[in-house]
Amino acid sequence: MEKYVKELLSKFEDRLNLHGRKKVFEDGYKLSSDFLEQESDPEAFTKEFLIEPILKKFELEKLPERHFRGIRGELRKVDYILNNKKNISFLGEAKTLNSDLFDKGPNGAVNQIKGLFRLAKVKENYQFGIATDGIKWVFIDKNSKVVYQLDLTKDLSKIQEILVGKEEVSSEKVDEEISKKFYVWYNALLHGGKYKDHENKTKSISTKDCFVENILFVSSLEEKEQIAQTVMDRLIFIKFLQSKNIVSYDVLDYLLKLDENILNEKLKQLFFQVLNTKESKRANIDSKFKEIPYLNGGLFVRTEIESRNPDYKIKAHVLREVIKFLDSFKFVHAEDVPNQQILDPEILGYIFERAMTATDRKGTGAYYTPRTITKHISKNTIHPVVINKVNKLLKEKGYKDSELLKEITQVYKLRESTLEEVHDQVILNFKVCDNACGSGAFLLAAADVLLDIYKRIDEELRLKNSEISMRKLILRNNLYGVDINPNAVEIAKLRLWLWLVTAYEPGDVKPLPNIDYNLRVGNSLIGYAGINKFKDQKLTLADWSGDSKSLNLLLKKRDELVSEYKDATGEKAREMKSEIEHIDKTINEVLDINFYQELSHKVKLEREDFQKLKPFHWGFEFYDVFNGDGKKGFDTIIGNPPYVRHEAISYMKVYLKNEYETFMGTADLYTYFIERAIKILNLGGRFGVIVSSQFIRSKYGTNLRKFLKKKTIEEFIYFGDLPVFSGATTYPCIIIIKNEEPNKKHTIKYLKVDSLKFASLEEYISTSSYQVNQKNLPDSEWRFVKKSALSILEKIENQGIPLQKLPKVDIYRGIVTGLNKAFVIDEEKYTYLMKKDQKNDEIIKPFITGKGILRWSVDESKKMFIILTKTGTNIENYPSIKSHLLNYKNELDNVWEVKHNKHPWYELRGCKYYKKFEEPKIVFRGLSVKGEFPYIEEPLYVNAPASIISGASPYLSCILNSRLIWFYIVNKCPLIRGNFRRLYNHQVERIPIAPADKQMVDEINSLANYEISLNKRLNEIGEKKTDERVRIGEEIEKTDEKIDQLVYELYGLNDDEIKIVEGDLVKS
Repeated sequence: MEKYVKELLSKFEDRLNLHGRKKVFEDGYKLSSDFLEQESDPEAFTKEFLIEPILKKFELEKLPERHFRGIRGELRKVDYILNNKKNISFLGEAKTLNSDLFDKGPNGAVNQIKGLFRLAKVKENYQFGIATDGIKWVFIDKNSKVVYQLDLTKDLSKIQEILVGKEEVSSEKVDEEISKKFYVWYNALLHGGKYKDHENKTKSISTKDCFVENILFVSSLEEKEQIAQTVMDRLIFIKFLQSKNIVSYDVLDYLLKLDENILNEKLKQLFFQVLNTKESKRANIDSKFKEIPYLNGGLFVRTEIESRNPDYKIKAHVLREVIKFLDSFKFVHAEDVPNQQILDPEILGYIFERAMTATDRKGTGAYYTPRTITKHISKNTIHPVVINKVNKLLKEKGYKDSELLKEITQVYKLRESTLEEVHDQVILNFKVCDNACGSGAFLLAAADVLLDIYKRIDEELRLKNSEISMRKLILRNNLYGVDINPNAVEIAKLRLWLWLVTAYEPGDVKPLPNIDYNLRVGNSLIGYAGINKFKDQKLTLADWSGDSKSLNLLLKKRDELVSEYKDATGEKAREMKSEIEHIDKTINEVLDINFYQELSHKVKLEREDFQKLKPFHWGFEFYDVFNGDGKKGFDTIIGNPPYVRHEAISYMKVYLKNEYETFMGTADLYTYFIERAIKILNLGGRFGVIVSSQFIRSKYGTNLRKFLKKKTIEEFIYFGDLPVFSGATTYPCIIIIKNEEPNKKHTIKYLKVDSLKFASLEEYISTSSYQVNQKNLPDSEWRFVKKSALSILEKIENQGIPLQKLPKVDIYRGIVTGLNKAFVIDEEKYTYLMKKDQKNDEIIKPFITGKGILRWSVDESKKMFIILTKTGTNIENYPSIKSHLLNYKNELDNVWEVKHNKHPWYELRGCKYYKKFEEPKIVFRGLSVKGEFPYIEEPLYVNAPASIISGASPYLSCILNSRLIWFYIVNKCPLIRGNFRRLYNHQVERIPIAPADKQMVDEINSLANYEISLNKRLNEIGEKKTDERVRIGEEIEKTDEKIDQLVYELYGLNDDEIKIVEGDLVKS
């Protein structure tokens, strides 16, 4: 390919005159017709002789030209609409060689692509865009962010990988790198620590010089932390407003230059008397602040902690360092040209996500979720529910079943009057929730999905609503979240406000909506889920109205106030919030008393312990979602529930045991978030999360599996041990569920993700997933087996009997020493001990770990020895061994059995079947990537989790080593890390062994013995590359094939079934 490009550029250069070659290729001038040998339009010339030959070489299909209607009704077009062999469609804008692709004018190539991706229809159908002059290639993702700026002469392979679909055009990795640098520095400023500056030099800030430690007149460290975080959030927000020119004056630079004695005073004036006060209400403010717009929204309202510490001050030198730090980064929105130090709202979101302190992360189990995941889950939960709701509306209008919609794009093709009803009845009232929202990553992804729907409908109806108004509607009407961590909730609000402000333009600044009652702090798991239990209760609420009323009336009053408050500003907003808080106090007291009384009838729970639970009553907090007028919950619930082990939630277990049908004493906290989410979901609503997959096979997941099987599981995406979450191996999965009973024929879309290097998760799922019948998921352990494979597994089971039922055959776990380094010795130590005393041979035995077990033998180079001081051994009879073990006595004394006086310090853990290791047996690994069941005649002890099969034969070794039985294992045993399967003994016991006549047994035994002899010779040769080694390798391969064919014949598989087995094994 490089040779082709060199020749192409050479031919292109040859078409320029001598003067043109120098100007274009040496001086960098834009190509003009004066530089060409034959006069031509420079842009058309660049396309014909440079750009299009490259597109053709990459086998890209040029799709027919089309026009796109802009937001204001104008028609737009692009030079190329392209499709690659992976069926990924993208846009291309070509310019004359050496053009400024980032020209800010309307004809700038990058601007043209970004402008098109503002249209929902374009964003929906095309994955990315390119702007190119033939040599410079700029790649823009569908979020209008520049991801790569590449040069054809230097980055050819990268350009090729992107264009042919091998690499995704996504800004996520770039954003990750920038956000990591910002965050480490930011965290060092807040708390002290090391960071790298823009020149990559390592620097550090001491604890005494950090932001938190330099807040004066605040006694509590926790409150200092909160104030530091709040001030930093506000400064970042102001910095972003300056980048958008919404705040046109560099107010942070002004603060930077102020004297120490007035700096804090001016900072508080900016926060509270300017940004939180309407222009008409401001008094005695600094003249530099006069043009700053009023923002509302709560970010610049005094927090409860600030109200408790009104005189707090930040030392000026620290505040200046913070401002200098922010000034060293360029804060922009998506329209600006990126460079290494640029931050936009998306990247700031990553930083806020990371800003959860180590304590928060440890205690609440929060992890940063990649945008690819949040986007996929949001899209695949929101779209289906929108389609269902639209279909319900269409049925009411008399549509036939055959006329109902299947795709979201069909919604936009409805007649105008119907689409208006969809907008008003479905979209405006759509409710999305994250019941463990953290810092809002999923809510932000949902906001983007909803915005695309609003835009598409707006375009079709030609409503010409501003993007600002659509974004405000989404924040106001559609998004809800709860988290137990108040810091996380504040960050979630900030991220959503930033998302809104992205659409602001100078001179068109609207007050931010109040979203305090959309995002709430509370314990999602504990409290009333709906309102049916209490809505009609009669109460005397003297502290509210003095009249005896039903609680429902008070809830309705609150609902009206909250709805009005969301758009209120200034003093009116403050008064309304005060009234709502007063009502909240009353309702919460009543509900808490009722809830405690109900709970105390079921479990013994002290009032003090109850208060620690921090109940959150869903029906009260989000009354508009549960008010009984046809609304009984959310349409979609999405998220990444916290990963907290059961030991850390012991204080909640007495409650969880009585209130959750998924309860198990050892269950992780996410179990209960899943149940609660589904129970506050509308019938037919969708639930989508990324969560640990451990529940599909663990004992603690038994009740959760039963619970989920009652619902329609639409999608299960398994990531295994891939590093989806940085710094944590959680074996995550995506699970999407429809809240209704499954029909008997329902199938689940299943995918095992093998690599995170996919161009598009959507495409990967579409091309690589397969369907699994939900009814075939057993309660014991979920295995997602293809229908074609399922019939083969059934055949295998029908043809054979479980291994454990074979005469004289038993499985025994390998030795657990308690301390391997004391009891397991190498050959050098063995030789030494034998020289000391030949009697030591009585209790020193050959030993191997699982890593030394091969397919037909064991690796002699990995053989070791075990000191077999079994129960009752008199150590005094073996003085040299005692001397060796004494080196480890302190550690051996801490072995559990020794500490609890179960046996002397020098003995191995108890085992009743030592003699089985002395007899002929099959040994096998506990973790394996292929069939490895060698038959071993001589004494050999193995280390757990490896095990042995006693009473075995070479025949049985052949059966177990066959590809057919490995296919069975792959579909029955859990995938752990890499491609390793965990071979639990209880699963190996169930492997069906087909009976065979004497002739078949003799033939297979003969092949087994031949394999054993071949592998023995291979072990003797070692790693030397000899002709004999090659010949033996080829012979082993042929013999393996013979064994596999005999085993296929033994189990009665036909050619088609064998193809399925072989095909699946290649993929696994």
